[in-house]
Formats: sequence, structure tokens, C-alpha cells
Amino acid sequence: MNENLKFTVIKLMFDFTQLFALVVNPAHGWAVDSTSVYWQVLTFSRWNYIVTNLLGYKAYVAILYTMTGMLCCALALCMWIAYAYKNRSFAYTWPIYVLRLYATIHFGLFDIATLTLIQVSYDCQFLGSGKSNRGHMYTFPDKVCYKPPHIIPFVVGLTTQVVFVIAAVIFFTGEFEVNPISRRFTCCAHSHVEVRAFLLKVTMTVVYVIIGWLQVQTAIQAFLCLALTWVFFKNMPYMFAVINHIRVGSYLAVTWTAVLAVAIMFKPKDPDQVPIYEKRITNVMLYGLAPIGLLGFGASFLRLYTWSQFVRKRFKEAPSGSKVKDIYRFKDPIEVEIISRVARYWIDDEVLDLDRVKEAEAIIKAGLVLFPTRAFMIMLYSNFLWDVLDNPQAGYSQLQAAKKANPNYMERFAIYRREQEHLARTAQTKGNGESTLDLVSYVEFQRNYRLAMRAHREALVATRNFWQYLLQQHITFTHLSKSLKAIESAIVKADKVYRTVLERYPYSAKMIKGYARFLEGVKNDPWRASKFYTEAEKLEAEREEEAAALELEGLDGDDSRLLNKVDERVNAVIIINSRGQIQMANKLAYAMFGYNKGELEGKNVAMLMPLPFSQRHNGYIKRHITTGRETVMNRVTDLVALHKDRYVFPFRLAVSKVSGAGDDSLFMGVIMGVEPPTDTANVYILSGGSVAAVDQAFVDWFGHTVEDYLGHPVHTLAVDPVPFKRLVEEVTRHDQPNDEGVCPVFLGAKHVLIKHKYTDPVDVSLRLKATGLGTETIYRVEMRRNQPPVELVLTNRKGRIAFITSPLARALGHTPRSLRKVDIGELLPQPFGAMHAAWIREAAESKPSPHSCRSGVTMVLGPTPKTQQTVRLSIKSTDESGEQQHVVKVSPSTLAEGLDERRLRLTIDTSGTVTDVGQSPNSLFGFKPSALLGRSLADCVDVLHAAARSASAAAGLAPGSTGP
Repeated sequence: MNENLKFTVIKLMFDFTQLFALVVNPAHGWAVDSTSVYWQVLTFSRWNYIVTNLLGYKAYVAILYTMTGMLCCALALCMWIAYAYKNRSFAYTWPIYVLRLYATIHFGLFDIATLTLIQVSYDCQFLGSGKSNRGHMYTFPDKVCYKPPHIIPFVVGLTTQVVFVIAAVIFFTGEFEVNPISRRFTCCAHSHVEVRAFLLKVTMTVVYVIIGWLQVQTAIQAFLCLALTWVFFKNMPYMFAVINHIRVGSYLAVTWTAVLAVAIMFKPKDPDQVPIYEKRITNVMLYGLAPIGLLGFGASFLRLYTWSQFVRKRFKEAPSGSKVKDIYRFKDPIEVEIISRVARYWIDDEVLDLDRVKEAEAIIKAGLVLFPTRAFMIMLYSNFLWDVLDNPQAGYSQLQAAKKANPNYMERFAIYRREQEHLARTAQTKGNGESTLDLVSYVEFQRNYRLAMRAHREALVATRNFWQYLLQQHITFTHLSKSLKAIESAIVKADKVYRTVLERYPYSAKMIKGYARFLEGVKNDPWRASKFYTEAEKLEAEREEEAAALELEGLDGDDSRLLNKVDERVNAVIIINSRGQIQMANKLAYAMFGYNKGELEGKNVAMLMPLPFSQRHNGYIKRHITTGRETVMNRVTDLVALHKDRYVFPFRLAVSKVSGAGDDSLFMGVIMGVEPPTDTANVYILSGGSVAAVDQAFVDWFGHTVEDYLGHPVHTLAVDPVPFKRLVEEVTRHDQPNDEGVCPVFLGAKHVLIKHKYTDPVDVSLRLKATGLGTETIYRVEMRRNQPPVELVLTNRKGRIAFITSPLARALGHTPRSLRKVDIGELLPQPFGAMHAAWIREAAESKPSPHSCRSGVTMVLGPTPKTQQTVRLSIKSTDESGEQQHVVKVSPSTLAEGLDERRLRLTIDTSGTVTDVGQSPNSLFGFKPSALLGRSLADCVDVLHAAARSASAAAGLAPGSTGP
């Protein structure tokens, strides 16, 4: 027989026999042979009678002190184990086994027997025994409870009884199973039933000892037995249904016996009829035990079967969109847990029936809707996610929500057990808290990091306040002493926080660096700080190697990891509440969306979304909380987001619920950027043809922002609106995309002129695609240039930049936002940057010089050598907007071209004849450089021309000739 089954059978048998022996007191008049073997076996747990009949008073006192000593040892072991848990260090494991053995014997198997044995010490016939017997021990009548030698055992017995009951309650509180698919026979889903049952049993034993009026005693015990039966019949705490049925049957049999014990107390007045009456009641009791027990078993079985089948049928047949209260209204979370055991059906030894698992999940979610603030309900869902759906991250997040739902002490203990499992699980991996973590651990790390940073900041503030006080003219010793104490207290607190957090995250380079800065800047310990700096550098090097290895293996392309892991090095992370308000965003999120630190917290996340999603996002959240319907939850979705500069960009999003329930829910979005194609620009339109958003490439290509066209018909973008109008007609005719998400394309839109805000229209081709989420569809008009792109800068009359294309801004080491309203002279190398302000004032009043940037010559753009670009400018000044503006087209050039524009390069032979010329413009010296080919260099260089004439004159005087 299986050991688990053996223990279960023994426990059920002992539980019944102890209660039966407590109710069936031979003094009541039961016609039983107390010397028979059957009776001895049935009532062997009556240890108090064994002490009375076989042992004396001294032996009992020795047993009492021994039991008290064992209880004290058990409490000491409990304290040692608690200390070991706190320090997470177990030098020995035997105390755990010893404590478990003691608890199993005295609390689990022989609870009533132990109680009755201790109660012998204070069974002093308080009520119903007459004045002559009051105060004397019932078992040892010659001993008076309030006088020596029994006064000490009396006090010890009472104290031991109280401590034993408290310890047993704690034991039963922990005797539950958090795993809803446990295969242990005695696994209990909710321990409060066992606690109530134990307290009822304690009350029965106390009534047995305290109350001497037998009729009152038996009546109270009958009521308590009935209450015990009802507790198990109603709550059914055991996951194995048959255990509940057996318990109900056995307790109903004991209740039957207790009721007949009341009846047997009302004996007939005729003394001759008393034995017959007692015999008759005894036979009715004995022969009725089995039928009554079977009746209780059958009633419990039928109740659970018919109830569960009815509830399951209601959920299966419920129309889509039905409210939970219209399907079935559970009275409390206990009922939800009982019905959710439908998931405990195995196809084979290890595989659950998935259909039943889905049924159980629907039932539990319905319970969450009915009881969103009940800690037990949230814990039930957490356990289901953890063990049945194998999603410990989501389960742990629900556990954190349960902690905020005002759990009672039993529920707090259950939460503690689950948290210990989570810590053991995360301790098995070398997690650093910053990257490659599950979602919940990431949030936990961020909270701990912020806690450490806050303590660090408090220590710095305390130090700053001290030095500021020293700068004052009037200094008191009292205030100075308080400041020093504040510094010491803050440093001790910060050091303790850092040590605690580093125990949790010993491989976090970020946390170790923070502690190193604390040691260096606050505790003035550079030697220890250098050790931590070295350790952090080693960890960072290891992380870089791991990231490189992942990239080489191609694992970084797996989008599904966004659902299970968070890598803060490459992922933006945003956490929102049930109202859509942003609670936390990391640095990458701020950088990705273009906001400064602190600008997102407290704002609605809809501000990061284009139309129509921004208007409906709060409704999505509310619908998920109310109905559990998932639109983007627990999946990777390709979407577009809205930048601070009002353009959209593509990204991949994974959303998971990290904590809370109902209105206390918190959701985490893990965002991975997607590099957009460089050869396309996009306009997003609604089904009616109005513009909803544009991307950065559209802004660069055409100079327009979304504000210029938001809500306008898309055909207003084009010089000729006909192609766009026909596209909108196609959208109206084919409102739904095909299987590939592509709408029918108007093939004639190969050449469309799109208006440019500052210069000539741009020739593009069009293609229409559908994108969106759920029932919301938005259409993307994809544009491809039919000519090379042109980089552009727009300045006002003072040279302040009003617009710049993003590729050019990035090439110069900036972003379009950072360059807005910046003087363009700051983008020029010195000294030209300082001189540019005067030049631009004269630009409209004078013609450009041959070597001016306005003449189109090659120039250098960029203030530093790293950002300098060799370009050629084409500048056009206009005042169409009512204010003078300069439109600067920037095209690439080369250093060689720039030099040719400023010099004439010639190649000559030994006789001075030009054999090759460069590409210099005609305007450089006023003639074509090619005209010099084959001619003497002296023809164009005046100095050389004079020298040549001198040489010719000298050559004309022959030797021996005479002058005139």
C-alpha cells in the first residue's frame, strides 16, 4: 500500500476513534463491556483512563512534565528554524524532521488524546459535582487542585494546555496545500476549516472536563459534533473529494452517537427498566453507526456532484458576453475553489485534461469578478497560474496583489510560503536583476534599486545639511550633535539597505556600482570602493560577452522572449495602473519616445499612441479588468507609437499583468524598437480617408508634421488628388484586409506628386496596407521616392533652425528636437560659426561671392571633427509665410571636390607645358582650365611670363657678336 494512503487511513481511523471515545462515556450508562477486546481497541486513545487504571499520581505528574518538556523543546526548535530561515542558512536538518514528527503525532494523529491527558491535571470537578467534591481531582480524588502537592501540576497543566492549543492552531494553519493539483491524499485547500474543526474538538474536551451535569454536557457535545459535521459538509477542504465524504460520514456517525448519548441520559423512572433502556439505546447506537456513516458519505457525495455539475453546465451554456452574476452567483471564494477542482482530472499520470483546465480557469476568473478584493480569491488564481498553467511570473504578480488585499493571518502565511518558493526558484539562477529576468523579478529589482538609491540620497542630504550648518555664524553644540547623529543614522540605514539588496542581487553590476559610490562618497572608504568597482567591471564584461554570444547564436531575434524576460539593455519598459497612468518608465523608454526624465510618470499611456487607439485605450483596460478579455495581453504585437515630436514609429510590444486585481492591477509593457525601412515614408489614415499620423520619414521627405494634416483628407497631400481619392474608394470597398494584412492596391499610383512644405513637390509611388489591433483598423499609405532624397534645413531670417531632416541631424550628432531654434552658425566650424550671424544679415541685400556657401560651393558642416560633413548647399530665400526664411538643400560632396572649387591643379612637363588640369570651375580664374592643355605655364602665370621673356632675350645674344 502507498505510504501516503497508509497515513491517510490511519489518520481517519484515529480521528474517528478519539471522537467516539470522547462521546461514549461508560459513566453515561452505555451497555458495553469495557473489558472486551473490541471496546479496548475502539477506545485505546483514552490515555487518561489508562493513567487512572494502570498508573498512579506520581507517574501521571512525570508524564505531564515530560509532555510539557517535549512541547518546550518543540517550541525551541521552531525558534531555531525561524532564525535559520531568516538567515537562509541551515547547518542541520534534523530539527525539522524532529519537529515534523512531534507535530504529526500530537497535533495530527492524537490531538484529542493529548488534550484529555493534559486535562487530567485540572479536571477538578468545577461544575455539577457537589460542594464536597469541588476542587478535588476527578481522577485522583485525594488530591486538591489548589493545594500542594498538586498546585504546581495544576498550573503547569493549564499553561501547557494553552500553549499546546496555540501551537496546534499554528500547525493546522500551515497544514494546507498551495498546489491545486497536488496528489497527496490529505492535501487541504484551505486550512481555516481544520483550525475550526480543531477548536470545536478542544471545546468538546473542555466541556467534558469542566461541566459535571451530564445532561448539559452531552447536549453541548451533540451540538458541537453537529457543527463539526456541518463545517466539513459545507466547506469540503480536502482536494480529494473522497476524504471529505469520509470525514462527513464519520462525523455524522459521531453526531449520531452524541445525540443518543443525550437520549440515554433521560432514563425511565422504573429502576427495572433502566438496564433494558440502556441496552436498547446502546444497540441502536452500535447498529446505526455504519448506516449513518454511509448516509453522511452519500449526502456529501451527492451534494458535491450535483452542485458541481450544475455550475459547470451553467458556465458551458452561458451565452458569450454574459455577466458572471447572471451565470452563477457564488456565495464566497471557498465555493469557487471547490468547483474549480474540476481541473483535477488527469488523462494519464502527469497530463491534465486541458478542457477541464479551461473550465476551471473560467470559474476562477468569474470568482475574481465577484470577489476582486478577497485575498483568498486572488491567492487561488495565483496558485492556479503557478502550478496548473505553469506561469509562475503571472502567479507571483497575483500574489503581490493578494498582499494588498488585507489578508488574514492564515492567508499571510500562505503568501509567505509562496514567496519562499519564488525566492528558492530565483536563487537557482545567477540573476542580476537588471537583464534576462522574468517580468515580476524586473519590477522587484526596480523597487529594491529605488529603495537603495533613496537611502543613499538621504545619507548625502544629511551630510550636506551638516556642512551647510557649519557655514552659519551661530553654531550650537546641541544642533551640531543632532546633525552628526542624523548623518550616522542615515549612513547606517543606507549601508543596511545596500547589504540587504546585495544579498538578493549579488550579481547586479548596477547595484554593486551604487554601493561602491556610497562607500567612496559617503563612507569615505576608497579602498573598499575600488574592490566593488572592480567586481562591477568584471560583471559588466561578462554581460557583454553573454550578449555577444546570444547575438551570434541568433537568439536576440526571438520575439517570444519579450513575454518571459526583460533585458533593460535593449528593451524599453513601461508600467501602468488600471487607469492607464504611467507608474514607471526606464531610460530606454524615455529615449525611445523622446521625453525627458520625469515627463511620463503620472501621465496616461494613451499619449504615446496615435488615433484611434489613444481614444479607446482606457476602454481596452476596463474591458480586460471587467471581462478578462485579452487584446494584447500575453502576446507579442507589432504596433506604432507616437513620439513626442508627434510622428509615429513601429515597435513590438509584449504586455503582461504584474500585480493586483481589479482596479489595483498593474500592467507592464516591454517594448522592442523596430528599425523602419530607410526607403519608405508612411501616412496612416482612417477608413474615411482622414490623416491620423505620419512617421519621421514623411516629415523628412515633405517637411510636414501631423499637425499640418491631422484630420484632413489624405488627398490634400498631393498636387493631383485623384490617386488618393481612388485609394480611399478602395478602402471603402474592401474594408477588411486579406489574410496577409494587405488591402487591394490601386496599381495606377506609381507616380504621385506630394506637396513639399518648403520646396518643390516630390515624386513617389504609393502602396496601401492595413494595420491595427482587434477590431480597430488603420491603413498605412506606404510611399517610395522615385528620385534620390534631399536633406533640408529651414532657418528664419536670423539663422535660427526651424526645421531639419532627421538623417542630417543625426549625422551632425543631434536630433531634430535638439537643433530646433539653434543658430545655424553653431553647426559651422570656427571661425566661420562666429562670423555667420553678420553674413546672414547681408544675405538678402547682396549677391553671393564666388566662394560663399550661397554660391553652391563645397563647405564643411559640423562644429567638431567627429561630426563634420563635407556638403554642398543650395539656398533659397523666401517670404511666403510673411517672414523671411532660408530653405537650405544639403547634398553630399567630397573634400576633393571642395579643393578643386578653390584651386587650379595643373600637371606640367620639364619644358613647362601643361599636360593635365583639374576640375576647377571656370569662375575660379575666369577661364576654362582645359584651355591650358598644351600651352606653356607662363601663359597664365605673370611672374613666369616675365622670366620667360628674360630667358628669350638672353638666348638672342650669340657668342662673338657685337652690339649696336
